[in-house]
Amino acid sequence: MRKMNFKKHKCASNLPFLIIIMKTGTLIPKKSVSLPAKRIASCIMSRSLEDLQQLHIQPCEIQHNQHRRAPWQAYGEAGIYMITLCTEGRLPLLGQLVGNCEADRDSQDFPHVQLSELGCAIRDEELPKIHRFYPQVEVWQATIMPDHLHLLLRVTETLPRNRQIGDVISSFKGGCSRAWWRQHTAPAHSLPAPNGAGTAAMVPEPSGAGHITPLARSPLFESGYHDRIIKRPGMLETIKRYMADNPLRALIRRQKPDLFKIHRRTVVCELEFTTLGNHFLLDWPDRQLVEISRSVSEEVVKERLEKVMAAAHNGAVTYTAAISDGERLIARRVREAGCLLVVLLNDGFPAEDSPHERYFKPGGVYFEACSRGRLLMMEPVESAFVHPAVMAATEATLRRKAEARHFSYTRIPTESLRYRFVALNEMGRLMVER
Repeated sequence: MRKMNFKKHKCASNLPFLIIIMKTGTLIPKKSVSLPAKRIASCIMSRSLEDLQQLHIQPCEIQHNQHRRAPWQAYGEAGIYMITLCTEGRLPLLGQLVGNCEADRDSQDFPHVQLSELGCAIRDEELPKIHRFYPQVEVWQATIMPDHLHLLLRVTETLPRNRQIGDVISSFKGGCSRAWWRQHTAPAHSLPAPNGAGTAAMVPEPSGAGHITPLARSPLFESGYHDRIIKRPGMLETIKRYMADNPLRALIRRQKPDLFKIHRRTVVCELEFTTLGNHFLLDWPDRQLVEISRSVSEEVVKERLEKVMAAAHNGAVTYTAAISDGERLIARRVREAGCLLVVLLNDGFPAEDSPHERYFKPGGVYFEACSRGRLLMMEPVESAFVHPAVMAATEATLRRKAEARHFSYTRIPTESLRYRFVALNEMGRLMVER
């Protein structure tokens, strides 16, 4: 049997969705999944290594796709999407980030991107072609960054001839690549490396008129794209602000790198954490912990909020895992008031040495607080959850809660979310009381 290339085989893109659907027990039409994909998924679900080897597929060949699509979305029908495209190798080919992150929004020095010749060609020539060739697709907003771009697209009606939004993006990427190739018939020039790191990428001198260099023959954008489906008006406005403030956030990260650098193995109270933000908050002398049960009344939450905010305005650093509704409410109020906040996360950072580690930044609500030095995010490493002090405190809390409800306590595994959420609060308590 011919060996299947998982990267190129037509059923590869269907496989992650098929496995998810099989795990959740949701039925899908038989015609929507190819027979080879069904057979491969069946082998994986049954964990039959022999069956996989019969198909000439080794387990290591099954790769995670970083550009997954939502299986419930019909991408050829009406909808609103934010599309993100990254240049191959994240080369800053589209422009240069300039300005000052401390400047007023109305000033000329407010962070913005000075587009390169290629960036101008994409803005003035390629973007208008989307609506010209696909009248059903409107470009509501576009933000061109040095090494990537965001598009806010609205599909007003079903695309013809079974087309999908991916076909639109593919055509647009092809046009951008051709614009990139055309410019490489010009004399050689130097391109700065991503984020100013490393050496410049040199474009070889063309050997003659109309000659396209090997670098220019490569696609401008990396394979695939990221999409986000806009489902509600509030989300739409958030996305618009996110796109408009993209240059500001990028310049903040560049001008204040220490606040946005992921630190591995930060040790506090003999516990190791992955951290990002203002580490001086760990040395702050005045600290308070916010831990609120899900079962408490709104009156109790309101009373606790008043006490926490009073201490926060007096300079206390607030520690919280922000798990229950009450904890999230208080964390939001502390952040909105510009007070100091330490957030404990169960799963908040990309894996070490992963492709996403370099470009990671906090979510929208935490970004501004982090840029002002008022936030520290902490994710315990696995060893912290089984530290003797943490285990003893967590077991005591779980036992106390069970006995308060007249239940007999049964020890739960340290991998369970219930244990980990209680453990986060106990870690916060250790750090506050140290």
